[in-house]
Amino acid sequence: MIDVAENYPTLNKNKWTTPDDYAGFNPLGDYVLYAHNRDSGLLSEVNYKELEREFMAMSKPYREDHAQDDLVYTFRASHWACGWVDYLMISKKAPENIINQANESLNALADYPVVDDEAFSEAEYDAILKYWDDLTDDEKKEYSTDSDSISEIPDSAYESIREIINQ
Repeated sequence: MIDVAENYPTLNKNKWTTPDDYAGFNPLGDYVLYAHNRDSGLLSEVNYKELEREFMAMSKPYREDHAQDDLVYTFRASHWACGWVDYLMISKKAPENIINQANESLNALADYPVVDDEAFSEAEYDAILKYWDDLTDDEKKEYSTDSDSISEIPDSAYESIREIINQ
């Protein structure tokens, strides 16, 4: 089998290799498109979800022809430092259009770190609202120095919370 990803240098750099002391699932030769872990921030979580959605949908038409192969798949590896790492993988057997799109996605992420601005903005807004809702009334009052209302998030609090959730 010819490794077409060799024609895509960005993706080819992400080829899975196995350390000598590794004892887990071994997708040798497949490509890591994206990964996130227990401690990943909001942006990584959204990027992972969006890439997974996009590439799973892209591989769906090929499932009948490649029923025994997962052309795009995820797997979770345990890790002593961060609990676990989820990998979004592209099989070395994937059709060239999937491999090409994976390479383009990696190049795009190198230039701009957000896969989908709208999805990230929505997730960020939801996280800010959840953070605000989880605050006690006294904590909300500390943020609300210029207003007595604690039912709405003041602009200054919104930006402060936005910084906190994006750390």
